[in-house]
Amino acid sequence: MAGRKSLLLIEEDQRSRDFVRGALSRLGFEVVVAQSGVEGVGRFAPGLFSLVITDLHLPDMGGLEVLRKIKHLSPDTAVVVLASDSEVSDVVQALRLGASDYLLKPCRTPRSSTTPSVALPMPKPWSCRTASTGKSWSGATANCATT
Repeated sequence: MAGRKSLLLIEEDQRSRDFVRGALSRLGFEVVVAQSGVEGVGRFAPGLFSLVITDLHLPDMGGLEVLRKIKHLSPDTAVVVLASDSEVSDVVQALRLGASDYLLKPCRTPRSSTTPSVALPMPKPWSCRTASTGKSWSGATANCATT
Protein backbone atom coordinates (compact mmCIF):
# COMPACT_ATOMS: atom_id res chain seq x y z
CA MET A 1 0.00 0.00 0.00
CA ALA A 2 3.04 2.27 -0.13
CA GLY A 3 2.45 5.49 -2.06
CA ARG A 4 -1.31 5.06 -2.12
CA LYS A 5 -3.81 6.25 0.45
CA SER A 6 -5.57 3.30 1.95
CA LEU A 7 -8.95 2.98 3.54
CA LEU A 8 -10.94 0.24 5.19
CA LEU A 9 -14.48 -0.27 3.96
CA ILE A 10 -16.74 -2.29 6.27
CA GLU A 11 -19.98 -3.01 4.43
CA GLU A 12 -22.16 -6.10 4.26
CA ASP A 13 -24.23 -5.03 1.24
CA GLN A 14 -22.40 -6.11 -1.90
CA ARG A 15 -23.89 -3.45 -4.15
CA SER A 16 -22.85 -0.58 -1.86
CA ARG A 17 -19.47 -2.21 -1.25
CA ASP A 18 -18.77 -2.61 -4.96
CA PHE A 19 -19.82 0.97 -5.73
CA VAL A 20 -17.57 2.49 -3.07
CA ARG A 21 -14.62 0.20 -3.77
CA GLY A 22 -14.82 0.76 -7.52
CA ALA A 23 -15.08 4.54 -7.31
CA LEU A 24 -12.22 4.89 -4.85
CA SER A 25 -10.00 2.36 -6.60
CA ARG A 26 -10.32 4.31 -9.87
CA LEU A 27 -9.04 7.33 -7.97
CA GLY A 28 -5.94 5.50 -6.83
CA PHE A 29 -7.01 4.45 -3.35
CA GLU A 30 -6.14 1.08 -1.92
CA VAL A 31 -9.49 -0.18 -0.61
CA VAL A 32 -9.45 -3.04 1.87
CA VAL A 33 -12.89 -4.61 2.28
CA ALA A 34 -14.47 -6.32 5.25
CA GLN A 35 -17.98 -7.77 5.16
CA SER A 36 -18.59 -7.73 8.92
CA GLY A 37 -17.69 -5.71 11.97
CA VAL A 38 -15.55 -8.43 13.49
CA GLU A 39 -13.63 -8.84 10.23
CA GLY A 40 -13.18 -5.07 9.89
CA VAL A 41 -11.91 -4.55 13.43
CA GLY A 42 -9.60 -7.53 12.93
CA ARG A 43 -8.12 -5.99 9.77
CA PHE A 44 -7.68 -2.56 11.34
CA ALA A 45 -4.30 -1.42 12.64
CA PRO A 46 -3.41 2.14 13.73
CA GLY A 47 -1.55 3.97 10.98
CA LEU A 48 -2.49 1.46 8.28
CA PHE A 49 -5.63 3.25 7.05
CA SER A 50 -6.21 6.96 6.56
CA LEU A 51 -9.98 6.45 6.68
CA VAL A 52 -12.49 3.84 7.82
CA ILE A 53 -15.95 3.73 6.29
CA THR A 54 -18.43 1.51 8.12
CA ASP A 55 -22.08 0.71 7.73
CA LEU A 56 -24.17 1.14 10.88
CA HIS A 57 -25.93 -2.19 10.34
CA LEU A 58 -23.61 -5.16 10.11
CA PRO A 59 -24.44 -8.84 10.64
CA ASP A 60 -22.34 -9.47 13.74
CA MET A 61 -21.45 -6.14 15.36
CA GLY A 62 -23.19 -2.81 15.04
CA GLY A 63 -21.44 0.06 13.30
CA LEU A 64 -21.47 2.05 16.55
CA GLU A 65 -19.47 -0.70 18.24
CA VAL A 66 -17.06 -0.77 15.28
CA LEU A 67 -16.66 3.00 15.66
CA ARG A 68 -15.97 2.66 19.40
CA LYS A 69 -13.33 -0.03 18.83
CA ILE A 70 -11.58 1.86 16.01
CA LYS A 71 -11.51 5.09 18.02
CA HIS A 72 -10.19 3.21 21.07
CA LEU A 73 -7.35 1.76 18.98
CA SER A 74 -6.64 4.96 17.05
CA PRO A 75 -8.40 8.16 18.16
CA ASP A 76 -7.02 10.14 15.19
CA THR A 77 -8.33 7.82 12.47
CA ALA A 78 -11.21 9.37 10.55
CA VAL A 79 -14.33 7.19 10.61
CA VAL A 80 -17.36 7.83 8.43
CA VAL A 81 -20.59 5.90 8.97
CA LEU A 82 -23.01 4.81 6.26
CA ALA A 83 -26.65 5.12 7.27
CA SER A 84 -30.14 5.08 5.85
CA ASP A 85 -32.54 7.99 6.34
CA SER A 86 -34.34 6.06 9.09
CA GLU A 87 -31.23 5.83 11.30
CA VAL A 88 -31.09 9.44 12.49
CA SER A 89 -30.65 8.60 16.19
CA ASP A 90 -27.80 6.20 15.35
CA VAL A 91 -26.12 8.88 13.25
CA VAL A 92 -26.34 11.38 16.09
CA GLN A 93 -24.84 8.80 18.46
CA ALA A 94 -22.05 8.04 15.96
CA LEU A 95 -21.14 11.73 15.71
CA ARG A 96 -21.06 11.95 19.52
CA LEU A 97 -18.75 8.94 19.61
CA GLY A 98 -16.28 10.62 17.28
CA ALA A 99 -17.39 9.83 13.74
CA SER A 100 -15.96 12.37 11.30
CA ASP A 101 -19.17 12.43 9.28
CA TYR A 102 -21.91 10.26 7.85
CA LEU A 103 -23.18 9.44 4.40
CA LEU A 104 -26.69 8.40 3.48
CA LYS A 105 -27.51 5.23 1.61
CA PRO A 106 -28.49 4.10 -0.93
CA CYS A 107 -25.47 4.95 -3.01
CA ARG A 108 -26.42 6.91 -6.08
CA THR A 109 -24.99 9.18 -8.72
CA PRO A 110 -25.77 12.89 -8.21
CA ARG A 111 -26.99 15.17 -10.96
CA SER A 112 -24.46 17.87 -10.09
CA SER A 113 -20.90 17.68 -8.88
CA THR A 114 -19.13 19.56 -6.14
CA THR A 115 -15.49 20.08 -5.36
CA PRO A 116 -13.98 17.78 -2.73
CA SER A 117 -12.45 19.56 0.22
CA VAL A 118 -12.42 17.73 3.52
CA ALA A 119 -10.94 14.49 4.97
CA LEU A 120 -8.88 12.97 2.15
CA PRO A 121 -7.54 14.94 -0.81
CA MET A 122 -9.01 13.44 -3.98
CA PRO A 123 -8.48 14.60 -7.53
CA LYS A 124 -11.37 15.95 -9.56
CA PRO A 125 -13.85 14.80 -10.78
CA TRP A 126 -14.67 12.98 -7.52
CA SER A 127 -17.50 14.65 -5.68
CA CYS A 128 -19.53 14.10 -2.58
CA ARG A 129 -21.94 16.14 -0.54
CA THR A 130 -22.41 15.07 3.05
CA ALA A 131 -25.85 14.79 4.51
CA SER A 132 -24.82 16.28 7.86
CA THR A 133 -23.34 19.55 6.69
CA GLY A 134 -24.21 19.85 3.02
CA LYS A 135 -20.52 20.60 2.42
CA SER A 136 -18.36 18.86 -0.09
CA TRP A 137 -16.49 15.87 1.28
CA SER A 138 -13.79 13.69 -0.15
CA GLY A 139 -15.47 10.51 0.99
CA ALA A 140 -17.07 7.57 -0.58
CA THR A 141 -20.71 6.76 -1.12
CA ALA A 142 -24.13 8.37 -0.98
CA ASN A 143 -24.41 11.43 -3.17
CA CYS A 144 -20.95 10.64 -4.52
CA ALA A 145 -19.90 9.83 -8.01
CA THR A 146 -17.14 9.92 -10.51
CA THR A 147 -17.94 12.08 -13.50
